[in-house]
Amino acid sequence: MDEPVVLRTAKVGGFVKDDVLQYVDELNSKNVALEEQIKALQEAGPADPQEIAKYRSQIDNLQDKLNAANNSLRTIKSENETIKKQHESDTALINQLKSQSGQGAAAANSAQAAELNSAKTALVKAKTEIDKLKASLEAAEQKAKNAAPADTSAKDAEIAEAKKQLADKTNELNTVNNELNSKVKELDEKSKLVDEKDKEIRKLQDEIEELKENVDSAAIPSSFDMGALFTEAQMTAKKITIEAKNAADKVVKEAQAQAKQIVDDANAEAEKTITAANITAENCIKDANEQAKLTVLDANTRAEKVNEMADTVKAMLVNEINGIDTKFDEVSGLIQKLATQAADRMGEAKNIIDEAKKSVTDIPEIKKAEPPQEAVFDKPAVMPEPAKVPEKKPVQNTSFNSFNSQSANNSSFNSYNSQPVKNVNEQQSQPKPYTHQDKNSKKAADFNFDMSELLKAAEEEASKEEALAVEE
Repeated sequence: MDEPVVLRTAKVGGFVKDDVLQYVDELNSKNVALEEQIKALQEAGPADPQEIAKYRSQIDNLQDKLNAANNSLRTIKSENETIKKQHESDTALINQLKSQSGQGAAAANSAQAAELNSAKTALVKAKTEIDKLKASLEAAEQKAKNAAPADTSAKDAEIAEAKKQLADKTNELNTVNNELNSKVKELDEKSKLVDEKDKEIRKLQDEIEELKENVDSAAIPSSFDMGALFTEAQMTAKKITIEAKNAADKVVKEAQAQAKQIVDDANAEAEKTITAANITAENCIKDANEQAKLTVLDANTRAEKVNEMADTVKAMLVNEINGIDTKFDEVSGLIQKLATQAADRMGEAKNIIDEAKKSVTDIPEIKKAEPPQEAVFDKPAVMPEPAKVPEKKPVQNTSFNSFNSQSANNSSFNSYNSQPVKNVNEQQSQPKPYTHQDKNSKKAADFNFDMSELLKAAEEEASKEEALAVEE
């Protein structure tokens, strides 16, 4: 009889399908061989009833074994499917535990890192805000020094106190930042611990695989109970799976608890630090705003005073300019009036000169008178002395030199204008000298003025007019 077939254990539980089929085929071949022997014996002749009974009993035993093997095969198939499904679920569970132990911890670590990064970002923003407040405070301090250099001791003390508070808060922020860095290091250590737990889980899985390989390599006798083997293998797999699951759950729970505690501590510290920084920043902003408000009010007051002074000076300048403009208008009118009067006087002088020239050219030649006869006059007639023409002095136009005195200017100019007319009238009012004229001769022209004085006055007036034109 052949050696018993060794049924190898499958990795997923149960036995290898090929081994079972080979075992069934061997049983069928043995059954067929026995049936052929029975037929051969029957054809050979009658046999011993005892042998026939023996063979029949063997055939029945073989048939029972075959049926049992078929039933066992069916059971093994069903159990194989069940164990396969259980193995798949266990594998999925192990992978899930592995992912939870790895990815879960990684996710927790990433979430923790994200929260820590957000806390760091908030701290950086707080530092930036503090720097801005410092800059604003320095600018306000500079403005205050420029605007009001006096009485700034109290403000300097407040600014120094604010700077001290800012420095303290900055130190606190640095301390919290160091604590956060230590928390990050702790998280790294926890991550390493989770990795070690993953290694332990993988080690357990390797041990499971090794046990399975040992079971596969072990020889199973034909009389070995297949159901007990399956049950024991299933219980062992479940036990190992449960232990791995419990270990992974424990590691994950510890990692999550530690990560949560670290996150809570970091959030509390960050919130505390941010709150203190916000309060300090608000106080600094408030002080800076008040200081800036006072500085702006002081600057506005000074600007109003400067504007008032500028308006006053502007009004004075406008009044002065208007007065000068009025004086220039008056002087211009006066100059125009003087020019008009001078032109009129020049025209009159020219007319007089023309008339004088005409009179001189029209004077007829005076004939010599014959001496009177003695019989006509007993005594010679005494001729009266000719009237003396008053000496005409050069006109001094002092009014033009003193231009701002309008009344003196007008009076002097009018006196000058009236003087020649007065002299002519005086000359006309004096008696004419007696002259002996021939009745037949024409009457000589007598204008009763000194021609040389008139020409001299006209020349002086023309020179003054030219001087005025040059000055203009």
